[in-house]
Amino acid sequence: MMMSSLPQGIHNAVCIGVIFTGINKDKFGLRKKVVLLWEVYVKDEIKTMSREYTFSYDERATLRMHLESWRGGPFTEEKMSTFQIRNILGVPCKLVIQKNDGKKYVQNVLPFPKNEKCICSNTKYIYFDVNDKRTYSDLERVPNYLKEKISRIMSTNPINLS
Repeated sequence: MMMSSLPQGIHNAVCIGVIFTGINKDKFGLRKKVVLLWEVYVKDEIKTMSREYTFSYDERATLRMHLESWRGGPFTEEKMSTFQIRNILGVPCKLVIQKNDGKKYVQNVLPFPKNEKCICSNTKYIYFDVNDKRTYSDLERVPNYLKEKISRIMSTNPINLS
């Protein structure tokens, strides 16, 4: 898989990774972070793209806004209370890629049209949570740049995995 050299625009994609990197410090303080990883299809190439989110389902949270956009509507309180983020693994979407200050990022996640041929990934999905040792078997498939980030976070904020 190639890390993204994607052009701006809207691209077919499928979620192949949900990676919890732990508690990270950002401009708002300490927050639990999750990285979503997608395979993106551009012509005859498969590339990858990721976006880090604060793990929050608050109505103002970017993660929730992207999930609602992806599913094509808002969550009810009941749906949100039972939603499991790992269930987005393998779900196709349209990624909106934008460029800002020379860096490309996922601006939004749109639903995959029902009238288009569904895209399927042959990649084994990754579900990793730094706080759940049962998921550590997936660590070997986590991209190196995320492994390095997780390692840095764990060295400054060690956790007890027992």
